[in-house]
Amino acid sequence: MHLDDHGIYEGFDRYLPSEWMNLFRAGLTDDLRLRVAGDSMMPLLRPRDAVIVSPVNANQLICGDIIVKYTIDFVTHRYIRATRGMIYTKGDGRYYLDAPFDPGEIVGRVTIVERSGKRINFDTKRWMAINRLIGCVSRFQTKSEAGSLNKDAWVVTLSHRALFWLYKRLIWIILMVCAYKWIKQK
Repeated sequence: MHLDDHGIYEGFDRYLPSEWMNLFRAGLTDDLRLRVAGDSMMPLLRPRDAVIVSPVNANQLICGDIIVKYTIDFVTHRYIRATRGMIYTKGDGRYYLDAPFDPGEIVGRVTIVERSGKRINFDTKRWMAINRLIGCVSRFQTKSEAGSLNKDAWVVTLSHRALFWLYKRLIWIILMVCAYKWIKQK
């Protein structure tokens, strides 16, 4: 069942029963499997990739973790920070931060990605380092954008586009250097 730009949920109705979500968050059910449908996390996650999601508490998240939130639909994006009780995420291929949301909307953290019969485990030291590095780049990008808000509109637009281009290229370089085989896999 196609839900939105970000994911296809396999195995349940569109609306998750709150009892099941409580069991999942408590670790009393199997991990959740989602199919990626959008391109907001390219190049790391592609449409048709499968992600395995494990329960996580918001206070366990580290900048760079890839999380899934659920309100009406599932969204799989990179955790950037928590401020004043709100969670901020961003798609690797997106221009701005997502709207902040309540930690109660977090379903879990992506621990495994499957593509064409191959798997990567985000809990290995290598992938933890890659995700942290990309998270730091994304976090720096959003802080740079926030610092330019009091300038002329054309300067802000120009600087945002330049920063976005630069940081998107940095993410590609990080992935090409550290995970070339995964990125080039069909």
